[in-house]
Amino acid sequence: MSFANKHNAENVKLFTFEIPEDFEYSDLKSLAAANGVDFVYKVNALYINTKGNYGDAPVIATDNEMVNAPAHLLDVVLQIMDDGESISTINNGYAGFKIYPYKNKYGLCYGLEWVDFDPTETQKEPAKKKLIDSDFPDDFPDDFPF
Repeated sequence: MSFANKHNAENVKLFTFEIPEDFEYSDLKSLAAANGVDFVYKVNALYINTKGNYGDAPVIATDNEMVNAPAHLLDVVLQIMDDGESISTINNGYAGFKIYPYKNKYGLCYGLEWVDFDPTETQKEPAKKKLIDSDFPDDFPDDFPF
């Protein structure tokens, strides 16, 4: 490969997954409401949305949607996108994430945890329970790491 082809951004395709045109964007709160917090999502591709209202933001392509990831994961996603082994892991179907809830001064929030994904393992039916503030006791610590 020539130097120009290797380093010109428009010629670089990191992930083999082709994002369907009908994919819609979702967020962690919506996914948790739809599938619960124990559901494991396969990561098919990552990219950085550079056209957001609040600066650059990480996005994850799952099997069914584009997921707006938390902004604090931007550096981690950039590191993943710069790591050949991580790219191969994603392209081979072995990367995933699951959602976890936490409370802070803004109320109930959601984060994500990267997990190893086994594409041969059948997922159980997703739980349909939506976590709400009343699911937590009054003395529940705001910074509890689920």
